[in-house]
Amino acid sequence: MTRIQNAGITERDLFFNKNGVARGPHYLSHIQKWSELLGRDRLQVLNFDKSDDVVQDFIAAVELEGPFDYEDEQRNVAPSAYGLEVMLRFNERMADLEPYCQKPVAIRRQIRQMLHEGEKYKPARQRAIQHYEAFREENERLGEALLGVKQDFFDHDFSEYPEEEMTVEVDDSDFQAYIRKAAQNCGLAV
Repeated sequence: MTRIQNAGITERDLFFNKNGVARGPHYLSHIQKWSELLGRDRLQVLNFDKSDDVVQDFIAAVELEGPFDYEDEQRNVAPSAYGLEVMLRFNERMADLEPYCQKPVAIRRQIRQMLHEGEKYKPARQRAIQHYEAFREENERLGEALLGVKQDFFDHDFSEYPEEEMTVEVDDSDFQAYIRKAAQNCGLAV
């Protein structure tokens, strides 16, 4: 999702580029770079996917003391499948046009904020498994580097993924209205 919002990709395949190479971060190389810079003994990696409260887990990990008041509001929300389709369509059709090209990332963020409720996009089960497999060996090496055991940090259960690829229909007039509203929210005159 980040590549759609920040980089403005238009390809429909979110997992593999047009050359068939898996998209995604290479966590092991990031960890290795930080280890070289800081020293492995000063680096602590947290698996926030298994966290009930990321903020509290972080506070505990860095050993901060005291009462901490913070808004328990999700700010980094994922767009719904519908919102993702609007964002992809914006990238394909309008992100390079005036006045939208002045603030394309801000417009995509507005779309995400406006259209985050509803069913989230899930690729077809087989596609998700292929993506997982593309990174499996590297993820096992990551587990070995961090924990000393061949273990990865990612869920192996794909049962909640649909058999077929999700399709989302967006009416063109609704699409235009969302883009107009997002652009206005970003201070653009449309």
